[in-house]
Amino acid sequence: MMRMSVVAEHKQGMLFMLVGPGGVGKNAILDQLLMRVDNLKQLATATTRGPRKGEEHGKQRWFVTLDEFKQMIADEKLVEYQEVHAGVYYGVPKFALESAFEAGQDLIADIDFHGATKIRALYLPNTIAFFVAPPNMDILLDRLLARQDDMQSIEDRLTRSAEEMLYATEADYVIVNWNLTDAVGQAMLLIRQIRENQPHILPSITTTFTTQVTIAKTGNTLTANIPKGIKPTHIAHATLRENGIENPKPDRLFFDKPPVVVKYDEHNRHYSITYHFRYEDEP
Repeated sequence: MMRMSVVAEHKQGMLFMLVGPGGVGKNAILDQLLMRVDNLKQLATATTRGPRKGEEHGKQRWFVTLDEFKQMIADEKLVEYQEVHAGVYYGVPKFALESAFEAGQDLIADIDFHGATKIRALYLPNTIAFFVAPPNMDILLDRLLARQDDMQSIEDRLTRSAEEMLYATEADYVIVNWNLTDAVGQAMLLIRQIRENQPHILPSITTTFTTQVTIAKTGNTLTANIPKGIKPTHIAHATLRENGIENPKPDRLFFDKPPVVVKYDEHNRHYSITYHFRYEDEP
């Protein structure tokens, strides 16, 4: 059982985590928030990848070699770490996080969804997760192409994006990045309300989450709403049980095509995500 950090027992500084699929615009939002929000600093995460344009060692990232990163793991200096892509590791230095909390310094960071889950398990009272969502998946592809990454990297990110989209139901708030100005405005409003301890924070966008599971053997499709805070896969398994499949096996549930469908009604400020799964019975 994971033990909560002592730091989390007395709320001081906060970490605002921007979580979402690669290419959705998290770094662009982060940069704007750093310029426009007082008492907010970027949490420098450690990574084995090389610096991108405009990044500085020790500011946005700690750029380290693979051997150095492995030594940080061995010395237990990382709160969490992940191999996000083949040979590319990211991790959150423990000292940078806890010293900021103790000093009352608010932080913001682009965090991988696996990392966000681990950080919240340790520092729940000190963390807020914003899920940065694309208005649709075609726009996400366009943004990845605009970054001029190699095609293999783009394909890897698109494959991973379906899994990354699963975290939307667990995040505290969803920010739809239809355009940068609006997305930054959503984030600034939420940060202000959180800092002021407003009892009923009303996001500027409402969200709906749905799961659809197609049973391969029969072709029947089961649909269910996903409550906030519940994993889509958990609802998929519960729906299968409710429809006569006893003890559905996790390793028989797969993403269907398309794995995720998102819709954004800008006029009514409503965002919906439908997760498509396929359940295959044992051969």
